[in-house]
Amino acid sequence: MIKLEEKISDPKKLDWEYFWRKEHRKRDEKEKDWDKIAIKFGKWIENDDYAEKLINKLIIEKSDTILDLGCGEGTISIPLAKKSSKLTAIDLSERMLEQIIEKANKEGLNNINTKKMDLRDINLNNVGPHDVVIASRSVNSIFSIKDFLKNLNEIANKYVYLTIFGAENKKYEKVVAELLNKDYKTYPHYSYIFNLLVNIGISPNAENLYCESSIEYENMEDALKRIAWRLGGLNFEENKILKKHLEEILVLNQRGKLENPFEKAEWVLIWWKKEGN
Repeated sequence: MIKLEEKISDPKKLDWEYFWRKEHRKRDEKEKDWDKIAIKFGKWIENDDYAEKLINKLIIEKSDTILDLGCGEGTISIPLAKKSSKLTAIDLSERMLEQIIEKANKEGLNNINTKKMDLRDINLNNVGPHDVVIASRSVNSIFSIKDFLKNLNEIANKYVYLTIFGAENKKYEKVVAELLNKDYKTYPHYSYIFNLLVNIGISPNAENLYCESSIEYENMEDALKRIAWRLGGLNFEENKILKKHLEEILVLNQRGKLENPFEKAEWVLIWWKKEGN
């Protein structure tokens, strides 16, 4: 048995997946129905600079094959397909995948394959090897994180990139939760993934991706619906309190959209080069 002092002094002896799963269980929430917002989602993030900041960090060659896990409506998939020979886009939402196909057709791209699949089920056997594996903003939903990371490493020939919530990302949701007297459920900390990778013999890199763009809303109704969706739904009284709060803080920006100056996105990019490359 490992003594407590040894656990504290040697992080390599800590079971980092245990801590990840412990935080994950606290959320205990229903999975969101992404099909319902698939068409709207691209509009929601049209002024989001996240994609540009992430893509500028990726090492991609024109001959590379890319696996985009949790691809959504193609925010990352479409620009990456233009930079690579072939891209496989995987998502559990059928309508999100339909959006990618529609966008690819408009761009004249014929090197994108879509596949409906739960990310928790992916492995080398069912998706095949790819030069670069990307899990953009999709890792937080994975409970068995150790096996997932091992699968990503097995699939990749060259590089693996994943992004996860940073410290600032969910601060505003905590403010709203406290305002509404709702329990605020945190996400597992990204450091658990970093340390877990070290424990399984991978040398990861980590850096913050600070997004300069703010979250925009078309109008008050749009703001109320989107925030309620993120919080898992609100009742009439909670919606009333939230509306009063938003009326006090939302400002009209130069694009004619409502903007929350207190709501910023921050993501942590964790990536590694496949051993032997």
